[in-house]
Amino acid sequence: MERWDGFLMNPSMAHYFLWFIQGFPAHMITLEHIRVGENARVVGFSSGDRGYRQRLLAMGLTPGATFSVQRRAPLGDPIEIKVRNFKLTLRKGEAAIVEVERLS
Repeated sequence: MERWDGFLMNPSMAHYFLWFIQGFPAHMITLEHIRVGENARVVGFSSGDRGYRQRLLAMGLTPGATFSVQRRAPLGDPIEIKVRNFKLTLRKGEAAIVEVERLS
């Protein structure tokens, strides 16, 4: 735990605290916020289950990889993306840990 202005903070949550104070970077969002038909690039992963991050990396969602959202279920869960010439389906909670930037 880090001490920051009188608060004890888990180091993995420190960047979220900075985003709260400084504002969330406009170019960086999570995969769950990309709409059908839009393209994006993987920037990184937020803290979460390390094993799941390793599986995402093994399936081709590496930093710098570009993808497009192919379709989304009516209630938004799951999300199908096309990355590296194959389709991958992720649940909304799983997509929430993938940090991306929207491509124009």
